[in-house]
Amino acid sequence: MTPDELTSRTSRAFARMNDIYGCPVFDEWALVIISQGKGQVLHYEGPRADAFGETFPKDMALLREQFESREYFTGEFEFTADGHGTQFDAFVKVSDEAYLICNNTQVSMTGIRGNGQWLKAQVPFAGLCFHISASPLELTRAGSAV
Repeated sequence: MTPDELTSRTSRAFARMNDIYGCPVFDEWALVIISQGKGQVLHYEGPRADAFGETFPKDMALLREQFESREYFTGEFEFTADGHGTQFDAFVKVSDEAYLICNNTQVSMTGIRGNGQWLKAQVPFAGLCFHISASPLELTRAGSAV
């Protein structure tokens, strides 16, 4: 799928998650290429568009441990329970070099999981991941560096 198709699918899945959950599960997300230790933002949605790239390495620190600990297949995801504020909460591998980065800048995943609607809100997320595994992102190099 193209970046535009993935962006549209992600927006719809996250809107559905928010409807089920009762408030935003992830208030920011980005489609990012990570290659050779550098990142490039293809798309960003959220409250800190100007600062996202500047703080990316610090915000990725908790997930980087999981990110670098094993090989992920396209469509696989990972969460961290301890991300607070701008520290990222999750990622989904969308191609060999690209990831969907997900975050809630107000609540950690531990807090998100405390809401009883979290289990139901995971259904659109899982559907998005399934679609990504069946139709990975096809990349062209465009975006801004992180």
